Amino acid sequence: MTKLFVSYSRVDTEFTERLVARLRRASYAVWYDDDLHGGALWWQTILTQIAACDVFVYLLSNESVTSPYCQAEFAEAKRLQKPVVTIQIRDKTELSGDLGAIQYVDMKRGIDDENIMRLVGAITTMAALPVKKRALWTPATALPTLPKDEAAARPHRPEVETPLLTIAAPTGATAPKGDRSVARAMVIGAAITGVLGIVAVVIGILASVNNTPPAATATLTMTTPAATIEVGLAPTETLTITDTTAPTDTFLPPTPSETPTLTPNATKREETLRALMLSIQNEQTLTLAVQERATADSLTATADSWTDTPTPTLTPTTDDRATAAARLTATEIQRLAQQYRTATADSWTDTPTVTATPTLTRTPTRTPTRTPTLTLLEVASTLVASNAAWEPVPQDFDGVTMVLVPAGCFMMGSDDGNTDERPVHEQCFPEPFWIDQTEVTQADFERLGGVKATANGFDGDARPVERITWFEARDFCALRGGRLPTEAEWEYAARGPDNLAYPWGDIWDATKAISNRTSSQGTADVGTIATGASWVGALDMSGNVWEWVSSLYQSYPYVSQDGREDYTNRTNNRVLRGGSWVSDNPSLLRAAYRLGYTPDLNGNSIGVRCALS
Repeated sequence: MTKLFVSYSRVDTEFTERLVARLRRASYAVWYDDDLHGGALWWQTILTQIAACDVFVYLLSNESVTSPYCQAEFAEAKRLQKPVVTIQIRDKTELSGDLGAIQYVDMKRGIDDENIMRLVGAITTMAALPVKKRALWTPATALPTLPKDEAAARPHRPEVETPLLTIAAPTGATAPKGDRSVARAMVIGAAITGVLGIVAVVIGILASVNNTPPAATATLTMTTPAATIEVGLAPTETLTITDTTAPTDTFLPPTPSETPTLTPNATKREETLRALMLSIQNEQTLTLAVQERATADSLTATADSWTDTPTPTLTPTTDDRATAAARLTATEIQRLAQQYRTATADSWTDTPTVTATPTLTRTPTRTPTRTPTLTLLEVASTLVASNAAWEPVPQDFDGVTMVLVPAGCFMMGSDDGNTDERPVHEQCFPEPFWIDQTEVTQADFERLGGVKATANGFDGDARPVERITWFEARDFCALRGGRLPTEAEWEYAARGPDNLAYPWGDIWDATKAISNRTSSQGTADVGTIATGASWVGALDMSGNVWEWVSSLYQSYPYVSQDGREDYTNRTNNRVLRGGSWVSDNPSLLRAAYRLGYTPDLNGNSIGVRCALS
């Protein structure tokens, strides 16, 4: 478990408590001076905790960067060569020196799921650095010397109402106020008490010798005011880092299994075989009918002419004809022959002539033109110009419903979002593909053999699987014969040719997404908000859980051949899409919003949705 030391200013206590609560729920061992207990040698305890931490976290505000105590804590961290992560929590904080050289995590807007994940990524990176086991050749940082106005110089420690020490003589003397000034008063008071005790003993001895009454002894009184501390914790998500320093497998791009839908060539050959079967049936039926007619010459009249059944014009191969003939059984031929006799017997007329000379005359007939029937994938291969031009097509694959995404184009990115969403550029898909209708459920993940290291944060068969790394998500999709969708595919399935801001339209509607929920609520069952469906029928593409895509987090424009779809890259950040149940800002739930994080990151707001070519 990664150990963190947090240095902060007392004026930022509320923010610090919220941040520490989230980090602790993310399985970090966090220490800050609120953990000091009575009787502790507080400065020595702080030095010990800095020495024990894996990463030193400095919360930056104008108060903290000018505090002698925060400066001393930072100096000790540098002396011990500890990895440092800085977080700017107030706007217009003036940074200089070593602090100005460190890239900070921006939390000026407050704590949300985006910047907390960026912080986790920074901590993970710094904690992975080689440990420097020897401190610099300087003594431990001394307790800083405070100016006279101690309360102003030390505003960043929690207010602790320590019992005040008052002296009865001389009358009116009181201890100076302030959190560390109280400590000084106690030290001075203890010294005075010792001196007075010695004086009392000496006076007692002299009194016993001279038989004179002792002088008045100073009296100590202790005043202990009550103190109440309230801590408010904001709803949080749980994030966990899975150690992947020792890979156990070789990661290669998965090979999708065959799609059960026939290809256009296979469909045409099947039609050819069926037409050949019909042709052979007609020929064999005709032969049987002629043979039976010849044996009935004495009973029937002469047939003046025969008309062949229309036969489609085909150009079969020898193998095709052999295959079609093999499919016809003797029983089927006899049945068709009987049908033929029944259909033609009514047209025969008996004559008094016993001798008949049957004549077979072929009458030319028009060959019907076959009207081609397009398969589903052939229809989807025609570029779609607008969202309204497509009707959702769901289909079951091994018990999981997927929806068909037709060929088409859209404008990827947004001028209304962050800089990593620009420039806006066109992406086209000449071939259709399938994508899961919902996020992968916990039941399907287990049923189909999914494997991950961390248990779900919110149990439920119909809830989305979460706390899953990019590697685990990729391997699960490969088990299904599929893959993770690319970043471009995911956004196209969510927005369509109309380039919508959200899956359902351009206007934010909180009733159409699972978002801004408390930690007691967490995720929801997948697919419960039908009105939030995208143009292809995909559900929960905004909210519930963030979804891993295959792409590396790189600058736009998106180019699939530039290396960003390298499945073997184990270190660079990957992209998350869609927002989650924690997201309280509609901007995070836009279909164009991008979030890049280390692939071994997981949390109870991170899930997966698979695709199939």
